[in-house]
Amino acid sequence: MKYKIYIPSRRRYEKNLTAELLLKHNIDFKLIVEKNDYDDYYKKYGDKVLSLEGSDYGGVDYARNWIK
Repeated sequence: MKYKIYIPSRRRYEKNLTAELLLKHNIDFKLIVEKNDYDDYYKKYGDKVLSLEGSDYGGVDYARNWIK
């Protein structure tokens, strides 16, 4: 795949439609989550989950800048 896919997510570990669609089509991606949500996401998505370092999320802008 030419581009990497990163999905900022917060408290949607039970039903994350984008992640589910990408899994269904075997497309590689990473979920970017807050430290306090990491365990819940990891139980469902395993190594596809990355924890935001630093603050607890701080909003989509913080997550997007962290991804860059």
